[in-house]
Amino acid sequence: MMWSPLFILCSLIHFSLCAKVDELRASITEEDQRAFIKCHVLLGDSPAEIYHMIQRVARRRALTRKTVYNLYNQFHGGDRKTTGDTGRRPGPGVPRTQATEENKNRLRDLLLEDDEWTKEELATYLNVSQSTVLRMLNELGAKKIATQWIPHELNIGNMQTRVDFCQENLNMHRTSSDMLDRIIAIDESWLKSYDPQDARSAKRWCLPNQDQ
Repeated sequence: MMWSPLFILCSLIHFSLCAKVDELRASITEEDQRAFIKCHVLLGDSPAEIYHMIQRVARRRALTRKTVYNLYNQFHGGDRKTTGDTGRRPGPGVPRTQATEENKNRLRDLLLEDDEWTKEELATYLNVSQSTVLRMLNELGAKKIATQWIPHELNIGNMQTRVDFCQENLNMHRTSSDMLDRIIAIDESWLKSYDPQDARSAKRWCLPNQDQ
């Protein structure tokens, strides 16, 4: 199979840019991420938005959700001012509080905002015990369900669209002898950027009457 010079050039540029981006991503430190969180607290972004942005930027080097939310609370509450490793950190243990209506409403809002929470993260963020979180989840009727693989099957309309495009290309080829020389085929699958999830991390919280 012969590769066109343009395809080879595009491939070289692509891999060169990927290598530079990976090198820059590898240089991200925890202090960089703390500074990122501090800036976005000042911009008024939610902790969920900040966490997902850090995940997109830092990927495998990203801080955990629990750490991001703890830092968000510290910066937002004024307990932490610096981005170094000397800021205020939460002490050991978690104060036990009751499953109040206020906490249940906060828990519901958290699940609606982001359905990937773990029980440990919810307990830390709400400042309650894990048993209290479980009791409130049961009272809210929240369930953790596994995401399902949806097969990419073509329906009749999809199949007809492919036939139409193929027929159009054949007609163009019959009327233009150099048509094939003007087509560049590039595989757009970026498998390098895909991190598969395990069965546990693929589960999502679902509230009653919420679309699954």
